[in-house]
Amino acid sequence: MSGLNMMARSVFGALAMLMVVSAQAAGKPKSLPESIDNYLSARFDPRSPGAAVVVVKDGKVIFRKGYGMADLELKVPVRPEMVFRLASVTKQFTAVAVLMLAEEGKLALGDEIQRFIPDYPRGAAPVTIERMLNHTSGIPGFSEEYLSKRDMRAEITPAQMLEIIRQQPPEFVAGTKWAYSDGAYELLGMIIEKASGMSYADFVEQRMFKPLGMAHSYYDRSERVIEGRVKGYARTRKGYQNAAFISMSLPYAAGSLASSVDDLALWDAAIADSDKLINAETRRRMQTSYTLADGAAARIPYGLGVSLAPRRGEPRVGHNGQINGFMTAVLRMPKERVYVAVLGNVENMLVIPELLAERVGAIAAGKPYLEEAAVVVPDAVLERYVGAYRINPKNVRNVSRDGKRLFMQRNGGPLIELHAKSHTEFFVKDAFNEVSFGTDAAGMVSTLTMSQVYGPPNVAMKEVRLEPAAASAN
Repeated sequence: MSGLNMMARSVFGALAMLMVVSAQAAGKPKSLPESIDNYLSARFDPRSPGAAVVVVKDGKVIFRKGYGMADLELKVPVRPEMVFRLASVTKQFTAVAVLMLAEEGKLALGDEIQRFIPDYPRGAAPVTIERMLNHTSGIPGFSEEYLSKRDMRAEITPAQMLEIIRQQPPEFVAGTKWAYSDGAYELLGMIIEKASGMSYADFVEQRMFKPLGMAHSYYDRSERVIEGRVKGYARTRKGYQNAAFISMSLPYAAGSLASSVDDLALWDAAIADSDKLINAETRRRMQTSYTLADGAAARIPYGLGVSLAPRRGEPRVGHNGQINGFMTAVLRMPKERVYVAVLGNVENMLVIPELLAERVGAIAAGKPYLEEAAVVVPDAVLERYVGAYRINPKNVRNVSRDGKRLFMQRNGGPLIELHAKSHTEFFVKDAFNEVSFGTDAAGMVSTLTMSQVYGPPNVAMKEVRLEPAAASAN
C-alpha cells in the first residue's frame, strides 16, 4: 500500500502544481502584442472588409497584423504588407514635398499663390503657401453641386481643376478663419510641379518613396498593376458593395496616394526624428499650431499637413482620411514614442480608424482607455435641444429625439446618437466628436458646439424646431 500511497501523493502533487501553474498563467499580464490583438480582433469581422495595423514603440515595430478581408469575392484576407489608398493622409506627403522645396530655395512659405499661379484671384489678404498648408487660406474645394453632376470616372487635369476652384468665391478672408480645404492642397500639387519641374506623382515617388525604401507606396492609378492592392468597399443596409469608382486625378495632391502600414512606419520615422527629407527646424515648424491673423483666437490644432489635436492633455501628431472604399488614420504620440497606422478598406467603418489608432496607441503606451459611461438625462432636458442648428448658409445640424435617445444629423446624412456626459455635454461613441449646448441670456437653448478631430470647435446657432416626423431614429 505504501507504493500506492506514494504514487497517489505524486499524482496529487503533480495536479496541484499544474493548478498553480495554470492559475499563474491566468493571472499573468498579457504582452503588448496580445493586448493590442485582443482589442482589435473584437472590432473586426473576419468575413468583412477590415484593416491593416502597425504599431511602433521606441523606434521598433512591436505589432503588425491584418484583419478582415482584402477581397470579398476572392476571399483573400488582409495582410499588413498590402496596399491601401491613403485618402487625406496624402496631405502629409504633399506638405513635406512643399517643405523640401522650401529648404532647396525653390519656394518660400510666405510666397503668395500668384507667384506660381498668376491668374488666381487676389483677395483682401494674401493667400500664402503657408496658409494653404494649414487650411487658413479660404480657398474653396469642389462644390457639392459640381461633384454631384460630375462623372467620377473621368480624368481631370490640374488646369481644369484650377478653373473650377477659381470660379468660386473664397470661403473667407485668408488668415481669419480655419476651414479644411482639399482645394488648397490640390493647388499645392500644381505649385510642387511648377517649383520642381516634375509631376506631382514623380516627385513623391522619386524624391520621397524611393529614398526611404517605401517599396509598397504609389501615386494610385487604376490602370497600374500594383501587387497586393486591396479592394475598397461601401457598407450599406443591404450589406457590402464595391465602392464607387473615382479617378485619382480628382483628389490629386489632396488624397491620391496609396501605401502599406509597413511603409508608413518608415515614413513617420523619416519625418519625426531624422533629417532624411527635412531638417529639424522645418519639422518643428511643420508641427507647430497656428494662430489666426487677429491673434485673438485660440491656436488652431493643425500644423502644416498634420493634425495637432491633443488627447488627455498630451500632444498628438497625425491625420485621417476617407475616400471611396477606404478610411485611414496615422497617429504619433511624441511623449510616449508610439506611432500607429490604421488603413481600412471600407469607406464607412463601424469603428473609425482615428479612434482605433488612439486606443491602440494608449495600450502600447501602457495607458489604456476605460469605456466612457453615459449618464441619464431627463426627457424634458433632451426635448429642449430638439431643433435645427445652422453652421453656415449650406450646412445645418438637426437634433431629434426618440424617447430617451438624442440624435444629430447633418444635411440629411446618417443619424448619430448623442450620449450624455452631463445635462449639457454629449459624446459620440466610437468617435472623438463631442457636443455641448449653450443658452442665451433668457435661458433658452441657442447654440450647439461641436468639437471634432481637427480644427477649432464648430458653433451652430439654433433656428427652428423640427417637425415630429423628422425626429425618427429609423
